[in-house]
Amino acid sequence: MKAMFGLLVLLFLGYLCYIEFYSSPTVSKESAVKGETIAEARQKSAQSRKEVEIFKNLRAGMSYSEAEEIVGKPDDEIGSGMYIYRYSMADGTNVVLGFVDLDHLLYAKHQLKNGADVDLIPEAEQQEGQ
Repeated sequence: MKAMFGLLVLLFLGYLCYIEFYSSPTVSKESAVKGETIAEARQKSAQSRKEVEIFKNLRAGMSYSEAEEIVGKPDDEIGSGMYIYRYSMADGTNVVLGFVDLDHLLYAKHQLKNGADVDLIPEAEQQEGQ
């Protein structure tokens, strides 16, 4: 009976550790499976952040798939009624791309820390892309 109770306690503790480990917001299941530490996962995440310069290669009217080939997958989709994708930059700022539909890039804006937006596509080109 004591052995059975001990086994149940061990299983329960193991389950609690499993839940705590996999529900941690700093470690994904993929990272855990690969054996990455929290520090390694954070470093990898920081390295995957983009630099603003690559977004200057975008042109109004591009499709989402064309833009994605240049700048990669976004960190967030924040649009409502429009397709708006947010990319986190290495310096802590963001770049947002706006699409009317997935076939026409309308704008690319660099959102600075002070709240200002800087157009990455010239205004004349934005009007042509509509």
